[in-house]
Amino acid sequence: MTKEQINRLAQLITDTAETAANIELQALAGGKADNGIAAMASGLRTNCTSCLVLVNGLMQEGARCE
Repeated sequence: MTKEQINRLAQLITDTAETAANIELQALAGGKADNGIAAMASGLRTNCTSCLVLVNGLMQEGARCE
């Protein structure tokens, strides 16, 4: 991957995590936590955070960028 691709991946993951957080908050505020929307959004946000940690690790280790 090129450095630009890694940066784009990190941005897409960040955007997805922010969207998941917004969905989670709206579900909780709207009383829809019981139907699983908030839990699914929370899980997605957590997965995005894990992916960002991996991407940051690649960037710090100087992953081979072509």
